[in-house]
Amino acid sequence: MPDHHDLTSFSGQLSTFYMLSMYGDPLIINGLCKLGPAYKNQFKFENESAHVLSDSQRRAMYDGKLMNAIVFNYNPAVCEEQLVLQAAPKTNVSYFAHTAHAQMLSNVRSVVAYSIYSTLHIVGGTQVFFPLFAQLDHQQIDDSINYNACSVLLSTLGELIARSYTI
Repeated sequence: MPDHHDLTSFSGQLSTFYMLSMYGDPLIINGLCKLGPAYKNQFKFENESAHVLSDSQRRAMYDGKLMNAIVFNYNPAVCEEQLVLQAAPKTNVSYFAHTAHAQMLSNVRSVVAYSIYSTLHIVGGTQVFFPLFAQLDHQQIDDSINYNACSVLLSTLGELIARSYTI
């Protein structure tokens, strides 16, 4: 890019980026936002998002039209060094003469953030909480009793289970 300078370059954070060959229905756009930046699939299997989307959103997003309308799809979690991989379904019509992978400029880095729930799943899931239950009846340093500890622990455990793909 010969005209590359601060006024012509993008500066900031960019999440998953879709280019569609169809009009973005509000139901579908809302569903894309609900799926969030960590969604890396191609709208093929309805059950992969059953815990996040409403029934009407799932029907609209997984009827095959959205999947076939993806011209390109870039996700910061799908990078190889400075190359952002094009993640649209391979069966879609290609509008490019070459592969549509995107090259990041030298000072651009991919940043992937994980939720606390994903992090807990990585380090062991719900089993991480079991030793904490054994600590509930221990005295505090100042001999006080924290009656909220159990409810906070159970609430967090419930959230972890509700957001789990495998449980």
